[in-house]
Amino acid sequence: MNTTSVGAVPVARVAPRRRSFADLSVNVKILAAVTVAALVALVVGVLGLSALGDASAAAQQIYRNNLASVKAIGVLDKTVVQARLDTAFQLISQKPADTQKYADAFAADQQAFNTALAAYKATNPSGDPAVIADLESLWQAYVQVVEPSSCPPGNVTTSPAGRRPATQRSCR
Repeated sequence: MNTTSVGAVPVARVAPRRRSFADLSVNVKILAAVTVAALVALVVGVLGLSALGDASAAAQQIYRNNLASVKAIGVLDKTVVQARLDTAFQLISQKPADTQKYADAFAADQQAFNTALAAYKATNPSGDPAVIADLESLWQAYVQVVEPSSCPPGNVTTSPAGRRPATQRSCR
């Protein structure tokens, strides 16, 4: 310890001491605590907003891919049901005008099916491509069986029950 004398009294020189947190006033301590809490809240908020953005992007991707596929499948289902109804109504129609109306409706159903299938394929479906190809080939087979252009309107007859399957038709 170094001593210096000032007048007749020796004074000890104390090395400058670093101030600790305990030496700060209460106001400064409270301000520091509030600042740290605000910074933590800011970091948590920014991370939360980032996570929400990621969740929103994932939800949009699910909508674009999966729900669009489900919608397209719904349109395909509706179109097939409508095509079957139009075919049945054409077969039981007595008037040539009604028969032609249902033949035209079936042609529109074919177009709607092809459009819906193209829309489904455009959604990048998760379904097996072989199943999709099978659906397409089954539809084409169905169209060939019931194609209204194969017989003139009003000239379609079905086989009597029990002789041939109901899917076989002939022209009068």
